[in-house]
Amino acid sequence: MSCGFIYVLVNSSMPGLVKIGKTTRRPSDRVRELSGVTGVPTPFVVAYEEYFADCDEAETYLHSNLSNSGIRVSESR
Repeated sequence: MSCGFIYVLVNSSMPGLVKIGKTTRRPSDRVRELSGVTGVPTPFVVAYEEYFADCDEAETYLHSNLSNSGIRVSESR
């Protein structure tokens, strides 16, 4: 179990898509990492963040529900 944040990121270079993930640090730190190394032309922006006592469980639950709803674009991401 790890305390941390679930975040939703958006990027104007990828309209209609969001990145949902977890981090034990501040989501703004994660944004700087992703925007700097992924080679995307525009930076990611934090659209939503929430702190959870168990961010691992929260992320698993969220991704499972998105998959079951047919909304998740990539099962490997």
